[in-house]
Amino acid sequence: MDESEVVNGGGNRRRGSWRRGSCGAAQEKEEPLVAALRLFVELSGLRVARVAQLMGVGEATLSKWLAGTVQPTQKKLLIIESFLVWHGREYLANPESRKESSQ
Repeated sequence: MDESEVVNGGGNRRRGSWRRGSCGAAQEKEEPLVAALRLFVELSGLRVARVAQLMGVGEATLSKWLAGTVQPTQKKLLIIESFLVWHGREYLANPESRKESSQ
């Protein structure tokens, strides 16, 4: 093994299949609230940084949720739901049923 294999070897693995595998698995099990949030971000015209600011979360955190590399905690899912109720009710599947169940 020469020096270039050692230097390039780690980089190739990091860009390799672990990302594809985790993304595919994450998308299959995707939380409906995250899907609704992703749709809101895509269609609202707002930048991720602005949406993160409005939600009170970090831009990097929001980006990871949207990419499916990190799943939000239950507490953060409540923040996502609250945000969508105020700013993107039309992106929620059944906003009325969610409203009734939370009372």
